[in-house]
Parts: sequence; C-alpha cells; structure tokens
Amino acid sequence: VIVSLPYGRKAASLLAARSGAKLVETGLPLGLKGTTTWLATVARAAGIAELPAAVTGLERRAALTVSPVVDSLAHRNAVYAGDPHLFAAFSSFARELRINVRAAVINSKPMALDSAFTPSLLLFSPGTAAARAAIAGLNGFSKADLLVGNSFAGTENLCPGLPLTELGFPSYGRHCLADEPFLGYEGAKRLAASLFNSFWRSRA
Repeated sequence: VIVSLPYGRKAASLLAARSGAKLVETGLPLGLKGTTTWLATVARAAGIAELPAAVTGLERRAALTVSPVVDSLAHRNAVYAGDPHLFAAFSSFARELRINVRAAVINSKPMALDSAFTPSLLLFSPGTAAARAAIAGLNGFSKADLLVGNSFAGTENLCPGLPLTELGFPSYGRHCLADEPFLGYEGAKRLAASLFNSFWRSRA
C-alpha cells in the first residue's frame, strides 16, 4: 500500500503505477477524529476491517489529556492562514476543541477545499492589506481571538494584536530540540496545548 498525502499526489501515483502497490489517497491525520479516520482509511486499504482496540485506547487517552483546555478554548474565534490541506485538517480539529474558525487566508490559487467546513470569510492569496482589512472587519460574535498559521501570518502582521500559534511551513518563530508533532494523537495534545498557551499568554 502506498499512502498518498495531499502534498505528494503525483509522486505517489507514479510509485503505485510502477510498483503495482495499492494507492490510497488521504488527508492529514490531525486531531482526534481526524487521526482515527486516517488510520481506519489506511487499515481498510491494507485489508484490515477494524482498527485494533489499542487505537481506541490511544484516542481515549489523548481526549482525556486535551479535555482540561476545551472549556477555555470553547467559542473562541480563530483566523487560519496557511496552505489549503492543513486548513482542512485544522478546521476539523478546531470543531473538536469547540473553536470557531471565522476566517481563512489560503496560500494558493482558488480551489475546492477538502473540508466539510467553509468559514464565512475565505480568501485565496489576497494582498496583505486587503486580508488585514477583511479580518479587522470581523466584529461582534465573529471578532477574532486567535491567529493560527505559518510564520508569514506573523511577519505580515495579518492580525495586529492577536496571539499567533505557528502551524505549518515555514515556522521561523518556533524551534525545538525534541520532537513536537502536530499530527496524530500526540500531535493533537501538543497542538491543543499550544493554542491554549497562546490564547492565555495574550491575556496576561
């Protein structure tokens, strides 16, 4: 089985054609449900009808770890800035955390998003000034509390005054000496913690 992630569709297709392996196209395993769905998709492609019970245990433990921050993040409004594939994955996890993604600035030409959710404000590769003005126009119950995106969202001052949780490439402001995943169950825990820390640090 060759697993084709969104960034390597052509290469995966060529490898499958040349090798005779079964090709399975997936999104990114981000968040709790997103990771379980991803694992189930790959398992079915490999001829495994049901996920092992251990996977349910991993999901449950990750959910318990994340649960203490959900009430604090619930109903907060986020702006996403980055690539379209990561948006689809993040928007799903945001719903698990009860975060509202009110706006998305997608770094690509206009395209259909592989997401069950479309924010009310959706911009594809806008000029910085236009994007900043559109986001600043969010008010009332839609006023943004968080900015989630790559380093350009910060360096371009997309949302002045909003805390930034770096997610995606490039990431110039966050460096670490140990693995800090944002995919999979471990990644869900770390990303939830990063969102919580960013939001509450801005309120200090």
